[in-house]
Amino acid sequence: MSDEVQFVYDGREGRTRAERVHVAGADGGLDAVAVHRVVNVVTDPRLKGAALEGTLNRLPDGTLLAVPYAYHDPAERRFVLVVPASMAHRTLTERAALLRRLAEDTAHRVPPYVAEAPVVVGAEGLRAHLEAAASAASSGAALGAREEAIASREAELVDREARLQRRAESVTAKEDDLRLELERIDALRRELELREQQMQDRFAALREREAALAEADASDEEPLPATATEPAAELASSVRLVGEAGELSEPFDEGPSSLEAAVQALDDEDIEELDAGEAQLVSEDDGVEALDEVEALDAVEALDEVEEIAPGADDVVLAEGASLIESGEVETLDEADLVPEETDAGERTAIHRGEEAPISSFPAAVTPPESFFEDRQVQALARMGSDGPWLFVRLGEGHEDAFRGDDVELLVQYVAVDEYPVLLLSIVERGEGRPYVRRAALDPKDAEDRALLEALHENALSLTAAFFSPAGRYERTRELAAPERRTNLSMALERAARTEGRVDRVTAMERALAAPPPVRLGGHPFHDAAPAEDAKEAAAAVGALAKWSTPAKLDMALLALSLPRELVDDCFRRILEDALRHGIALPPNLVSRAVSLGVAAEPGELVVRLIDAFRGTARLEGRGGLRAETVARNWEKLLELANEHEVALDQEAHDAAWRDIAAVRADVAAPQEVDLEALGERTTEELLALLEHPGARAAAAEELLGRDDAEVLGPVFRAVRKMPRDEVLRVAPRVLRFGEAAADALIDGLGAKKTFVRQAAALALGELKLRRSIAPLVHLLQTEPSDVWREVARVLGELGGSSVRVLVRAMKDPKGPEERFVQALGHLRETAEKKVVGLEDHANAAVKRMALASVTQRQVAEEARARARGDGEAGEDPVLAFSQAFYGALGEGEGATKGSAGVAET
Repeated sequence: MSDEVQFVYDGREGRTRAERVHVAGADGGLDAVAVHRVVNVVTDPRLKGAALEGTLNRLPDGTLLAVPYAYHDPAERRFVLVVPASMAHRTLTERAALLRRLAEDTAHRVPPYVAEAPVVVGAEGLRAHLEAAASAASSGAALGAREEAIASREAELVDREARLQRRAESVTAKEDDLRLELERIDALRRELELREQQMQDRFAALREREAALAEADASDEEPLPATATEPAAELASSVRLVGEAGELSEPFDEGPSSLEAAVQALDDEDIEELDAGEAQLVSEDDGVEALDEVEALDAVEALDEVEEIAPGADDVVLAEGASLIESGEVETLDEADLVPEETDAGERTAIHRGEEAPISSFPAAVTPPESFFEDRQVQALARMGSDGPWLFVRLGEGHEDAFRGDDVELLVQYVAVDEYPVLLLSIVERGEGRPYVRRAALDPKDAEDRALLEALHENALSLTAAFFSPAGRYERTRELAAPERRTNLSMALERAARTEGRVDRVTAMERALAAPPPVRLGGHPFHDAAPAEDAKEAAAAVGALAKWSTPAKLDMALLALSLPRELVDDCFRRILEDALRHGIALPPNLVSRAVSLGVAAEPGELVVRLIDAFRGTARLEGRGGLRAETVARNWEKLLELANEHEVALDQEAHDAAWRDIAAVRADVAAPQEVDLEALGERTTEELLALLEHPGARAAAAEELLGRDDAEVLGPVFRAVRKMPRDEVLRVAPRVLRFGEAAADALIDGLGAKKTFVRQAAALALGELKLRRSIAPLVHLLQTEPSDVWREVARVLGELGGSSVRVLVRAMKDPKGPEERFVQALGHLRETAEKKVVGLEDHANAAVKRMALASVTQRQVAEEARARARGDGEAGEDPVLAFSQAFYGALGEGEGATKGSAGVAET
């Protein structure tokens, strides 16, 4: 109320005023009597009673003078013109006269309550007017108080929403920080795992080398006859190589042919071949014995003169019995001892000798960078050519014939060195022994390297490889392609774009080449294999897959080992299908992966099929190779999955599971019979336990809901989430008898995994018509994946104008299709049309657009509401059929059947 209506009228017409009038006396004369023209009940409270009783202006003989007067109550802001019943025909005249007198009183302000000047007839009219005014004032005060309370509540809710929004933003920010930190930790963990594996590989290689050295030392005591040797110049080169071997600083990643022969009986195929140029043993193809000492290196320098040897003596064979002496001097050989080696005239020798000679020419198109020749430690370099990506590969000593066969692969391996991304293009020759690898490092943050990698991605990882001898002699070219690893490259480039390193690029690339990821690693399940023969084999595969399905392990498989993504997905699908066929329980991450790969449509269906399959597996002779303890443990995991995904077990599966569990668990009892007719005699605790029983849960829930104990609502509706459709229709409508007390359980039910349980909760909340259910229903309207959203829109419409404000807030930033809001507004045009029409001029463009579009949905909304309530057939629409059945069950009340007796209890 404004200040203008607060002041009190104190003018002449508002103060008690009496006038003297003449009336005919009993003797026929005129008597002067006082009559009241204005009564102020605050200053003259005694007159209030007379006015209300009708005795005001009455003569002693009881005659009521027909004199109109003004009734003024300043305290209640009441000002009424009272006209006697005999003057009712002059009501307007008297009111006009009063208003004229008020207007003429220019010395005093006239408040609105006086200016209104309502007119009543007689004391009865006055009493009725005052009572109505008092009632209106009381109602107005109550309404005002309620409005204030509502406004206060709304302000609290707005403040709470703001706090929740800030908290959500804070939580989101923390989650982002934690996710980034987790990614960093995962990257460090993966790098550590790779380094550990590389160290293990190197230790294994060193142990093999030590064993080979020991064998070589032992063979020195009884030297074998040499059968072949190289020209003198090459022998000098070999001696220098031995002298340099002890000074090598690079890690050993390849092995000489004699070392390979010495350790070929070993089974460790994950160790890569080592170059002869990086080893400490000297060996020749035909078994030339190794030099024992290198102290006399200076004495060998004179061998440079043998470059004058005739051209025909390049390839020779030592006569039997010839050997190398230990003193450092080279024995002089007679020409008679030199026998030319038998070779085909037109065949080029794979191993090129005389590396000090000028490098032979090669096509300009395969010219590698100068750095490739300057540093012989460089294994490979990748560069962009005019016709596409090129990979220049230096072959190691003894491997000049490498990469000729069909067992050659091109890998893209991702390495993070102190979080700096490096991509290795690795060319691998698998073969029957250890893999032979050459690697080129690329920086995905460098413009040139990035362009080359993107070109590889566009060309399905196709490139031309040019091979060179250890000294840089051009050998040959070969086309390579790895289209199956295109997705791996895409993942690596995306990961690199999100990574910021803490070291410089040169250091990162050097360290990546010094400690590269392995090209083969045992223990992972991602390889071609036949389907599992029995449940035991399927369970073992699931166990391995679970370990390798973590983000860190998948990164190792896809990014470090460069296993093709399609291969990984196929292995996931094969193992998951085997698990589904034999009923092997899956961990949560594999459940979601099975759904994403299409093994099952949704988690609930997957769990149902797993339980059904394992029921058959457990009944097989030998239980599919599983021990009784394993069978019980698998049943327990399946029951946990059923509980998590709200899957209802049938009676047979329930009994089979608990019989197998009870067979190995001393603390678990076998199933017992339950008399459903005697449920009324059971305690609440016993009935709550029966909510897990597939044959008794519905009857137990009905019995609990009939006991008027609101404490059971939570457990009962949690049991409803696992019930099949028919049981939900039996139990859910009965929750409504608890009124508002059922709201929390029903709101929680909106998040159920089963579509019809969410629908039942929404329909029940629509019947309760609670304001606090609107926000959860609006959230469900936006997120519901099934056609149940149409029923949610209808329920929001039936809740009326209270839904509009929450809907508008969501419509400003919709998280779901606009069609859903449009249909909800279409329903609201029936219950809150004025508010919806007002949205057609809303400042927010999205709200305005949806409000205008809802005009076309009004007829659709009317038909949907009528059909849901039973007006018409549902046809093949399961959502509509469920709503009709739900509302039909509401009319049945407590008359639902409790089923039959004779089911098993755990």
